[in-house]
Amino acid sequence: MMKRKIKPLTWLEINLAALSYNLREIRKRVKGAGILAVVKSDAYGHGAREVSRLLAKENVDLLGVAKIEEAQGLRQAGIKIPITILSGILPEQIEALIDCRAIPTVSDWFLAQALNQAGKRRKKKIKIQVKIDTGMGRLGVWHQEASSLIKRIKKDLPFLSLYGIFTHFAAADEKDKTFTFLQLKRFQEVINQLEELKIDIPWRHAANSAAILGLSEGYFNLVRPGLILYGYYPSEEVARLVPLKPVMSLKSRIISLKKIHQGQSVSYGRTWRAKRDTTVAVLPIGYAMGYSRFLSNSGQVIFRGKKVPVVGRVCMDLIVIDLGVNPKATLGDEVILIGGKGKLSITVEETAQTIGTIPYEIVCTLGKGLPREYLS
Repeated sequence: MMKRKIKPLTWLEINLAALSYNLREIRKRVKGAGILAVVKSDAYGHGAREVSRLLAKENVDLLGVAKIEEAQGLRQAGIKIPITILSGILPEQIEALIDCRAIPTVSDWFLAQALNQAGKRRKKKIKIQVKIDTGMGRLGVWHQEASSLIKRIKKDLPFLSLYGIFTHFAAADEKDKTFTFLQLKRFQEVINQLEELKIDIPWRHAANSAAILGLSEGYFNLVRPGLILYGYYPSEEVARLVPLKPVMSLKSRIISLKKIHQGQSVSYGRTWRAKRDTTVAVLPIGYAMGYSRFLSNSGQVIFRGKKVPVVGRVCMDLIVIDLGVNPKATLGDEVILIGGKGKLSITVEETAQTIGTIPYEIVCTLGKGLPREYLS
C-alpha cells in the first residue's frame, strides 16, 4: 500500500532568501576576503544539502564540514565546490576522503605521512590544510612548532599540496579581546615565518562568526562564517555590525484544547497550577524533538498576535500553553515557537538565554528532530 504523504504538525521553516541576504551582508563586511561557509552539523540544523546548494550558487569558495560522512553526503547531493573537513581524521578514513575529494585538516606528521603514502598509491597530489593551535588547546599543531612541521611537509612529502593554514579563536565572542589578539599575533608570526621560508599557501584564515563581527584584523584572505550565515549572533557580547535575518522558524499546530479551572494542575509533577479559570492548548512537540525541557514554565510562544506562556513541564512529545479566557482558538491553529509575526518575535538568542545555553545548541538540536519546509 502506498504511504500517504501528510503535512507534519510541527516543523521548521527554513528561509533561503534570508540565508542569501546574510551572505551578502557578510561579504560587504569582509571586503573581498573569500568565504569558507561552515555547513557542519547539517548546516547547524538547517539542512546541509539544501543550504549547500544555495551557497554553491552564491559562489562561496569552500564549504566546511566536521566529518567525512558529511562531505560524502554533499557530494551525493551533487555539490561540486571544494569541501574541507575542519576536524581531524584517522588514517583508516583516507581512502574515503580521497574518493569524495575532501580536503583534510592536518595537525601532525603521522597523518601527513599517511596522506602522502595514499597520494603516492593513487598517483595524485592531495590538498591539505594545516591547523595551528594558537591557544584553543584542542586540535592543531602548536604555533611554536607549526613552521617546522609545514617546512618538513613541503620538503619531504611530495604528494601533499599545502592548500590552507588556519587557527581557531577560543574567546572571540567575548567582550575582552586580549586573548584573541594574542592568538592573532601568534598566527601572524607563523605566517611571517613561512614567508621567510618562501612557502606560499593559498588560503589563510582565522575569523569565525564572532571575529567577522568584531575583529577585522583577523580576516586575512578567507573567513569562516557559521552561525551568522543562519542569522544569529554568537553571544550578547559581540558587535552587531552585520544586519542579519534569522533563517529558521519553528511552528506547530494545536491538537487539543481544554478548559482548566482555578487550582487545577498541568503536566508531570504538577509544577504549574492555574491561578484562574483558563483554556490551555496542547502542541505536538517536546524534548525528543529538540524543544528543551528547561523551557518548562519559562518558554513562550506566539498565538494570534500575542505571546502566551508554556505551562507545566515540557514532555517528550507534547507541551501545554496557556491561552487565557475565551481565546477563540480552534484545533489546527498555527503557533509560532521560534520566529516572528508582525512586530512580535521569539528569537533563537532569547530562547537560548532563557535556558542558559548558546544559540548554536538551540538550532542544532531542533534541526535533528524536526522536518523542514524550505521557503525561497
